Amino acid sequence: GGREGPGDAGPADALPARFHGDILLSTGPVPKPGSVTVTYLGTSMLLIADGNTQLLLNPLLSRPIDPAEAARPNVADIDDAMKRTQASRIKAIFVAQANNRLGDATYIARKTGATLYGPDAALAVGRADGVPETQLAAYEPETTIAVGKFRIKQIASKAAPISAGTPGSAGASTDFLISKGSRSLLVK
Repeated sequence: GGREGPGDAGPADALPARFHGDILLSTGPVPKPGSVTVTYLGTSMLLIADGNTQLLLNPLLSRPIDPAEAARPNVADIDDAMKRTQASRIKAIFVAQANNRLGDATYIARKTGATLYGPDAALAVGRADGVPETQLAAYEPETTIAVGKFRIKQIASKAAPISAGTPGSAGASTDFLISKGSRSLLVK
């Protein structure tokens, strides 16, 4: 339960009122039309938008308590988060590496028709989860792709080690240089 408020008959809501309703409008100024926004959605997940096109990086919205459930998306949580963040124009989903938490990415790709970009192992998971082949695209390091008015350069990289001094804990990954017009954003 939540905390009891003074004079309340039940638990108080743990979230401040500013976080209720539309999460994008409740946290600050509304962006000007055509400007690029980056919304941090937790872990390493970013929603990048320009008013027409949305890019989703490393989607991980399901938070299972049981590790055995990690591969299965929590559809209700994903749908709720997409609604609250107005993620209705996703054209591309980028996953930096293949792991056992790709279920959210494959669900969102199927739901939105977005192209799923990733390493071959991630695309194999997409195929197994029913993402149409026309929505799967393998990474080609050092190449640039166009999605809407965005240009995304895929850069081969290494994941951060799980803990300092743990040999072999940093695997292959991908960084992204995302540009629109004269502005760029490097996502490592």
